[in-house]
Amino acid sequence: MRSFDVIVGFLGNCNYDTRSRNLLESLKGLGLRARFFGFDWLTPDFERFDDGVALVRRLKKRRPTILFYAAFFLKLTCSLLRRKARIYVASDFYALPSAAIAATLRRGKLHYDCRDFASETPALEGRRFVKRLIDATERFFINRADVVFAAGEMDVEFLRDRYGVEATRLLNLPQYRETFAPVDFPAELGLPEPTRVLLYQGIVVKGRGIERGMDVVERLEDVVFVALGGGEDLDHFRERARERGLEDRVFFYGKIPQEELGDHTAGAFAGLSLIEDAGVNNYYALPNKLFEYAMAGVPALVSDLPQMRKVVEEREIGAVVEAGNVDAVVETLCRWRDRPEEYERLRANCRRAAEELNWEREFARVRELFVEK
Repeated sequence: MRSFDVIVGFLGNCNYDTRSRNLLESLKGLGLRARFFGFDWLTPDFERFDDGVALVRRLKKRRPTILFYAAFFLKLTCSLLRRKARIYVASDFYALPSAAIAATLRRGKLHYDCRDFASETPALEGRRFVKRLIDATERFFINRADVVFAAGEMDVEFLRDRYGVEATRLLNLPQYRETFAPVDFPAELGLPEPTRVLLYQGIVVKGRGIERGMDVVERLEDVVFVALGGGEDLDHFRERARERGLEDRVFFYGKIPQEELGDHTAGAFAGLSLIEDAGVNNYYALPNKLFEYAMAGVPALVSDLPQMRKVVEEREIGAVVEAGNVDAVVETLCRWRDRPEEYERLRANCRRAAEELNWEREFARVRELFVEK
């Protein structure tokens, strides 16, 4: 049986997930033998991927949904049990039971990367039984983890209050990068100059401000909206753009490989992160897109939610608005357009913030948790 230092399980594809890709590269940088098992159900025409470190397989989205998660659990558990590791990492809640079982039976340590609060997602609103089941499952396994990571300071406090565990902060940050080759969206899309790009980056789902992006381009003739990312609501929003007659001003690029994402982001005028305050999970939001925008020197427009507000206001890297306030978004974009000195100051602040808010500095805080003692 082949053994590893660290094995990571994840319901997703590391080629389109900044956090898991960064973790893998950091583990390799420490000279550790690492292996990743992921499952992709969203990428069209996806084919099995294996580069020797990361193995990502296709997983069909089944109905009823319970069959989908059961298939994932069985496949991941079998993959983990076939290999011995010193540390098993659950890179999200869905991988937690499998990683916990493997860690117990193979006598390894269990690390749980609690990216968000699975029982508090907006999609579970009104589904009491499912919420309770997920909460009970997480409560059972999280207290068996040797290490728990949380994606923000308030997340650490929430997990302490909810489950009585002491989590370690591990922000969802991009790797540091000094230079970019910004994508020229106007040239690529055949748009007149000057055209400014309002960018959304991340999972394409409802409640993330994508509809508000369409509202903005209806109000500003020199702005187009570009969304980078895939998701279960991608077709829905493409249809919404057609219904609103915005096919030539709203563009959905789909998933962008990690190595290309930064250059696409750098081609934007402003980045959007208007997450609606719909439940606990959204309230504590501190998404990686905010830091990706800063790394690329792109000021952000973010919801008035506590963790995002703190970062944006303390670092002065954008503006805070109410998620549904299109007037405030339009007013801010016009001000940045008409006051170039203010806009350039924000861009400079973004680059200064990126020197501290990057994955390398953040991972350095927790590297000892992966090194054999």
